[in-house]
Amino acid sequence: KLHTRVHPRRNMYASVLCKTALIAIFVHCALAFTSPLSLSLRRDLQLTSASRQRHAAVVMKAQDENKISPVSRRLFASLLFAASVGVPKAFALTDEEEFLKLQAEAQRIQSVIDVQKKAFGGVVAGGKPVTTKPTERASSGPNPYMNPHDVVKTMMAALKKNDPKDNSGLKTVLEFTASSNPILENPQYFERMMINSKYSLLLGHFDDFAITSTESYKDGETGQPITLVGMKVMAPYRTMLVCGVPFEDIEYMDDKTTASVCINWQLSKDPKSGSWLSDTMYFKKVEGA
Repeated sequence: KLHTRVHPRRNMYASVLCKTALIAIFVHCALAFTSPLSLSLRRDLQLTSASRQRHAAVVMKAQDENKISPVSRRLFASLLFAASVGVPKAFALTDEEEFLKLQAEAQRIQSVIDVQKKAFGGVVAGGKPVTTKPTERASSGPNPYMNPHDVVKTMMAALKKNDPKDNSGLKTVLEFTASSNPILENPQYFERMMINSKYSLLLGHFDDFAITSTESYKDGETGQPITLVGMKVMAPYRTMLVCGVPFEDIEYMDDKTTASVCINWQLSKDPKSGSWLSDTMYFKKVEGA
């Protein structure tokens, strides 16, 4: 056997509505049948033609004076009376329950947003965290939302796409350089040094790079946070020789045609802006070489 489960509150609503409709129809029919207008119409059938005309004039005048007929007024009153019997209370209870449900849902969403603010430093949108990509932040320059890895990736991406005409990649590195770094005093010397040394490998001549280590500590004198990011830069072995990379800095890869070099990038956190900036970058010799 099939059993249909019906919510008890829905049964109550259906019963109330049916009773209301039946009461309204009964009252409307009773009032319409006993109203003066209905009686006058029945009596009109028994009048002579002359009397019928006079009576019709009286009825039309009464309708002009009263915009709403007695039957309409009584019908409206009966519906209003019938609707007041149990229906408003039931629907008011439903609205209250719906309001409490929405209020509980709003509190739940707010709690989720608060948790995300704590986890992601307060950066949220529509209840969802906003992640920061290095490529999106590169155009806006240094900012406290970028961690040391983001800064290194941004600078390496800019160097790989460096344009020799204006050295745009090198300008990005200068933009992310700490004020204590001496290369800011002579940017032209920095550009010449990068182009005419083993560091030229970084100017679009490498294939890929990978971050291999991260070491964080504080400066012994100032207490400023320092992070040392180690990475491997991969390029063809011949390309490294052309760029002037010393043999002791080169490590062969498995395919014997690609080689890698280890580079350390030191960054410090600027006390004013809270941004991670470059202090220095240098090649690291291969262990055992």
